[in-house]
Amino acid sequence: FPDDLLWDHNNSVILPHLGASTEEAEDAAAAMAADTIKDYLTNGTIKNSVNFPATALPDRPEGSIRITVVHKNEPGMLAKITESVGD
Repeated sequence: FPDDLLWDHNNSVILPHLGASTEEAEDAAAAMAADTIKDYLTNGTIKNSVNFPATALPDRPEGSIRITVVHKNEPGMLAKITESVGD
């Protein structure tokens, strides 16, 4: 939002940025979010993520499952998790 100095200045034109607030943009953003989540749940693909690296996994063999492990990056943490799963 412009401050008072710009708002009242004779040589300024203040225009709002509405690029993402149109109905079409909101629909497109919602569809993209849904497709992204579906692709992750179906294939394990991660894209456009802030906190995770992009991934594109190969097809999963029939009858198998995938498990996602998110943990603190602490020494020995992954070993503890795999030990728990293996028991």
